[in-house]
Amino acid sequence: MLRTSRIGLVLAGAITLSACGDGVTPPTQFPSPSPTPPPLETIVIYGDSGGVPPDSAIAIDFGIPSAGTVEATVDWTFASSDVWVAMTTRACDDFMQAFLGQCSHIGTPNLGNLKPKTVSGAVTQGGPGRLWIANFATVNESMAIQITLTRPRSASASVILEPFARSWVLVPNATAGALRAFQN
Repeated sequence: MLRTSRIGLVLAGAITLSACGDGVTPPTQFPSPSPTPPPLETIVIYGDSGGVPPDSAIAIDFGIPSAGTVEATVDWTFASSDVWVAMTTRACDDFMQAFLGQCSHIGTPNLGNLKPKTVSGAVTQGGPGRLWIANFATVNESMAIQITLTRPRSASASVILEPFARSWVLVPNATAGALRAFQN
């Protein structure tokens, strides 16, 4: 009888275990990974430095060789100086419209005196760009400017930079006052 009890316990245990499954956990199914994005590269498409007189603005034309994210960084000497930065396409030819957001912008204009200033935006194709910098300080400011393009790395893509053109546009006192009033 003891032997029958043991056989009964073994059978009961086997039935219990079979009801719980085989004890092996099935592998977890994960979604298929999406294609790995290509590595990015950042190239400098413009770099310069120079002085900007008080109450004046400059427009810097530069070429954008391909689609990607364009970023302009502008730094200057005196933290108390009021310096504004905007980046547009070259279709924008009016500095007031550039700073007031009424042009074809690449990014949002960056106004005020916090330094350094960065403006960035995505472009879907290459082409001409324009960086606008206004110095509303009472002193001449020394500016350092760098513009970069971040894009997917391509073995066949080569960077062809067009010649840089820079034009200095003096802001009339009345216009400078109107732009300063806009900030306040």
